[in-house]
Amino acid sequence: MMVQFKCSPPSDRERDASFPSIRQGSSIREWVLGVRESLPTAILILALDGLSRMNVTIPNPQLFLALAICIAAFRGGWGGGMAAAALGVGNALYFFSLPGELFSYSTTGLSKVAVNAVTLPGIAALTATLSHRVATGEHKHALSFFRDAEAPIVLMRLDGTILSWNRGMTRLTGISVEEAKERPIDHLVQTEDRAPLREALDAIVEGKTTVSLVLRFPLLGTSLNLPARLSCSLHPNRTETGRPSGIIMVGQALSAIPATHQTTDQPKEDP
Repeated sequence: MMVQFKCSPPSDRERDASFPSIRQGSSIREWVLGVRESLPTAILILALDGLSRMNVTIPNPQLFLALAICIAAFRGGWGGGMAAAALGVGNALYFFSLPGELFSYSTTGLSKVAVNAVTLPGIAALTATLSHRVATGEHKHALSFFRDAEAPIVLMRLDGTILSWNRGMTRLTGISVEEAKERPIDHLVQTEDRAPLREALDAIVEGKTTVSLVLRFPLLGTSLNLPARLSCSLHPNRTETGRPSGIIMVGQALSAIPATHQTTDQPKEDP
């Protein structure tokens, strides 16, 4: 009996859905985290004000402020940039006031406030846009690598729930992106491998940097009893603070025959 394997690659929609976005600039959480990047701008403003009170002359302090806003926008996106720009505009309202008359302005002072009110948010918006484009380019590069890699790669939450499942995993196990996503990975391996896999996941959560083991995945859509055997290495996906936020599993096929979705049994011809 000859067994023929066929595998259709996942669609673009499946591929994009299988890879979590690296940066969602419009989310409220990203705005809140970005605002923290405006703290150096606030410190700079206080430092410039202190030097001014000490009669220390700083040539064109607005250049330093514009640079701080650029840094805040690049690191913190729209949230950091606009928060820093708001601090800059507030500083201009205070700095260009008439001596002894807060928020009262001469014609020249009012024009300078207007220039700051336009240019500082503009600088922040331009830098945040460039930052977003850089992040988008990095995301597309990572997405292309993940979905087109021949090596089987899985991204999971800390509890083992599958977030991403690439083409390599589909080719070797016959399990599509839609079938795997949001399912516990230990539900997809053979029963005998579930306990060792769960122990490996727990070890990553507890701080271990690498765990290696062999997993067997039943071949879906085939008449074969042999499972797909993968030598897998699990690693933590960490946040900026170093805390584990997820788990990455990279595998290497040990099976002699690749698994795919469909099989066609053809009778062996008599000589």
